[in-house]
Amino acid sequence: MPGEQLFAPAGQCPGRGAVAAAQALDEEMERERGGRAGLGRGERLLRSGQDVEVVLGDAGRRGVRVVGHGEGDRAGLAGGPGGGDQVRGATGLADGDDQDVGERGRGSAIALPRPRSRLRERPSDGPSSPEAEAPSLLDWSKPHGPFRVPFESSLQIGRPSVEVVIVPDAKAGGELIAEAMAELLGRKPDALLGVATGSTPLPVYQALAARVRSGAVDASRARIAQLDEYVGLPAEHPESYRSVLRREVLEPLGLGMDAFMGPDGTAEDIPAACAAYDRALTEAGGVDLQLLGIGTDGHIGFNEPCSSLASRTRIKTLTEQTRIDNARFFDGDIGQVPHHVITQGIGTILEARHLVLLATGEGKAEAVAATVEGPVAAVCPASALQLHPHATVVVDEAAASELKLADYFRHTYAGKPAWQGI
Repeated sequence: MPGEQLFAPAGQCPGRGAVAAAQALDEEMERERGGRAGLGRGERLLRSGQDVEVVLGDAGRRGVRVVGHGEGDRAGLAGGPGGGDQVRGATGLADGDDQDVGERGRGSAIALPRPRSRLRERPSDGPSSPEAEAPSLLDWSKPHGPFRVPFESSLQIGRPSVEVVIVPDAKAGGELIAEAMAELLGRKPDALLGVATGSTPLPVYQALAARVRSGAVDASRARIAQLDEYVGLPAEHPESYRSVLRREVLEPLGLGMDAFMGPDGTAEDIPAACAAYDRALTEAGGVDLQLLGIGTDGHIGFNEPCSSLASRTRIKTLTEQTRIDNARFFDGDIGQVPHHVITQGIGTILEARHLVLLATGEGKAEAVAATVEGPVAAVCPASALQLHPHATVVVDEAAASELKLADYFRHTYAGKPAWQGI
């Protein structure tokens, strides 16, 4: 099973003992799973779509080094000389900076995945415990590091798929997402809805407000969470996102500002305001459904290309393209568009229970294709949705025009049971 690991301390299976134990395990894995595994000096281990290199030191003196991980991630387990000190660390990219996070301890380890039911039968040169150490390899089917989404266990290591729903036009997309919000409020009247600004989500808000006015939906206990905010614009400025959301979401739903949560873009200490907003979201129980738009460059929120996929709420500098795109809200004058924003980070966004991205128009087609059919990469921040267990991308025909698998997406959604919703 993913996440289940066998650890044999190097001090208990040095040199030939480690090789013998690994060879016995290889044979057992071949019998159980029909797979092929190899362990030895400089050999490659191909397992569940991952390339892992295992290098054994001389008679255990150098310990064990495990390098590499599938899906483009890196995890390392390194053995030190002599005394067997080890450093376990993961290397990441945060807004262009390399960060090493490590933990130093005693003893090296060899890590191989094992089914839970077979843990007590593993070969070893000495006693070991299933609880000996945490896994060194990242497993995206479970929370890791800053990602605290309650992932369900999976039978395979890798990212869950994104559901793509192709609709005729923006109005149909708005109706579909509004219906999902209405069903959520029916199950959980005080649901926390994460909302985005811009012209794309307006059909969603209009369709949900129509349901409220007709009495089909009771939104009186709903809560609204802001995705991002300009830095330096007063809260009362007509184009501050707080003002925009009050006009486009809160008032049409009959909600007051007491139902609203958002970061303070005018705070003297912006980093402290960002951290405070992250804490507030957690203390509120987390976002139940987060509505997202997407930029022509693949940004979500204001997480511009090459933003860290583990990022938290923070201040960001807008790219020139994003400022050009947003100038339409400032009388076409790019000089009025702020240069900085506070945005929920990608790691923060991924903590919502359901992510729904709406994209319309041919101008978003390339970004949509990169999001759902391309690799998970910081150059397309929206591709991080592939890491989430419940992500839905709703696109109109124009925005779907670059999808290679468009017919497949249409087929799967047409055959989906109605009770599943999105």
